[in-house]
Amino acid sequence: MSKTRLVVWGVTAVGALVLALVMARMSFARPEPPVPTLFPLAHFSLTDQDGHAFTDARMRGDVWVTSFLFTHCPDVCPLLATKIGNLERRLADAPHVRFVSFSMDPEHDDPAALRRFALEHHADLSRWTLLTGDPAAMHRLVEDGLHEPMGAPEPLDDGRYDISHGASLLLIDARGNVRALYRTDVDGLRDLEHDARRLAAEAQ
Repeated sequence: MSKTRLVVWGVTAVGALVLALVMARMSFARPEPPVPTLFPLAHFSLTDQDGHAFTDARMRGDVWVTSFLFTHCPDVCPLLATKIGNLERRLADAPHVRFVSFSMDPEHDDPAALRRFALEHHADLSRWTLLTGDPAAMHRLVEDGLHEPMGAPEPLDDGRYDISHGASLLLIDARGNVRALYRTDVDGLRDLEHDARRLAAEAQ
């Protein structure tokens, strides 16, 4: 190969490398698609773990990770509470991301029961609110307002009972819109943390 051809090849290779780097930078700079908006949060008036009134208006201005659980749950809810607690700690540097859990057993989950459950799972009650209320109102909110299932208590062989309910986590933005649902596996929680940070940054 002649010296001229070597030079030409070298220039071409350098040009291709520069072009590849430019294209890569452009692809990285491409904005992420927005988190979808599903539906607005329904109006509600419930009671928190301290016995104080809590309405949907309190959720404006912050981003909320929403869950469904009950204090006598035999298996899934304690694990869910642990995952939420871990997520809460990972988001400690994002003060405008908060957490709310709706009781699926409002007939038994009074504020005192919710508070005991929260403390047993080391919840930071300055950021994590647990809610209960009139059973009929709770059913309307969960099933009609949040479009999540909420079953009746089903007795178990060991004398305890279970209640079928939604296992997804909902992300609600600072304007009170339900934006997306997430699984509670590793990938789902990672995506939830990422999107919660995005929405909190957008709201500031």
